[in-house]
Amino acid sequence: RHEARFKQRMLELTDTNNTAYLFLSAANRWLEVRTVSNYLNWVVRNLADLEVQMAAVKKVNSFLNTESENYDGSMDASQVPENWPQSGEIKIQDLCVRYDPVLKPVLKHVNAYITPGQKVGICGRTGSGKSSLSLAFFNMVDIFEG
Repeated sequence: RHEARFKQRMLELTDTNNTAYLFLSAANRWLEVRTVSNYLNWVVRNLADLEVQMAAVKKVNSFLNTESENYDGSMDASQVPENWPQSGEIKIQDLCVRYDPVLKPVLKHVNAYITPGQKVGICGRTGSGKSSLSLAFFNMVDIFEG
């Protein structure tokens, strides 16, 4: 009679102990999965970063191996007059610029006068035409008026 009670009590205590061990084991497995996923995340991020860095090295290497262009329009220093430029002023009158003849103008009727030796900064919000104005100075966009 005491033996059966002792056996029953031992099984209850073993179950309680095993339940705690089961929860501990499950928590450890969950933490291991999270740790592995964190490591995998770290590996993926570092591999992506390495790929970006290697692409940059490849780009620099391709620039180093690119031959210089031979521009026939360059002038020898002896061909440039000594007193050139005399004034260096810039006059912009009713400048209208677009990127393609079928597109709307990006600059409309811009006027400006920059005196010789004057320093000018072009500033404005995003999309206000700073780059378009700079490109117009070098005739890299369609100037259809001005």
